[in-house]
Amino acid sequence: MFYFVFAQKLSGINQILIFILYIYVLSIVKHLGKTIKNLRLQNTKTVIVVAGYLCMSECNYRKIESEEISISIDNLSKLARFYNTNIEEILLLNKMNTQKINISESPPPPPHTLLKMKLNL
Repeated sequence: MFYFVFAQKLSGINQILIFILYIYVLSIVKHLGKTIKNLRLQNTKTVIVVAGYLCMSECNYRKIESEEISISIDNLSKLARFYNTNIEEILLLNKMNTQKINISESPPPPPHTLLKMKLNL
């Protein structure tokens, strides 16, 4: 909704750039569930406590952690304050967690590649 109200006041290339930025931010926010859950566990908080702080049901908070629904920017900001950090730090943690997952899920290189690497061919 915010995008459409804001974009109406812009024209041409600015609308396209804002739309691309909007889609990018949505794609980042969508995959924050695991990072948010890790933050909660590291700070020894329960789902009940965090959901109460965000003024949402436990069910919806669990859906955020399981990435069934995405967290709003407002709630992400509230979480950052709750954990005494900032949104940028949460996004950085998310990026690091995502990279770890991608690295661990990638298959090992074929044996002939490893041999070439050892022989510097």
